[in-house]
Amino acid sequence: MDFHTFLSKHKACQPALDWIGNRDAETAWRECPRADWMLWAAGELNVDRKTLVTIACRIARTVLHLIPAGEDRPRIAIETAERWVRGEASIEDVLKARNAAANVYVLHPLRRRSRHAAAAAYYAAADAYAAYRDVADVAADNGDAAHAAAAAAAARNAGHQEYADIVREVL
Repeated sequence: MDFHTFLSKHKACQPALDWIGNRDAETAWRECPRADWMLWAAGELNVDRKTLVTIACRIARTVLHLIPAGEDRPRIAIETAERWVRGEASIEDVLKARNAAANVYVLHPLRRRSRHAAAAAYYAAADAYAAYRDVADVAADNGDAAHAAAAAAAARNAGHQEYADIVREVL
């Protein structure tokens, strides 16, 4: 089965299928400019969830500078998810930190970019919970790691290339 057919069978989004065109998997991976697409594919290929959490945390960290000074909940959510990956935090710790980060981006009157940065931290922690539960329906449709990449990109008003490079580096 060629790569395009594999992606179609797994219900990849149309913009990704259009971009793939006739590229083989190796070429597409090397050239892909979108971390969220790459993370979605990694999830479909059953890449270790802790690896995806690590990627989500690294991506979310790139936008922490957009969070107002003194607002530590997004950073704590990322750090807690990272500690969970290393076996140093419980899933209860992750859930508590995730919920606190959610309060920042849902309830706090932040500027739009700051809200997206807080969302990236939330999704990084949420992905740790999804990995713990090991059920697809706990994560958002395309996986929280992909949402962390998208939220971070929105926060920075930048392309996904930096995040795609992080995905390639870790995977």
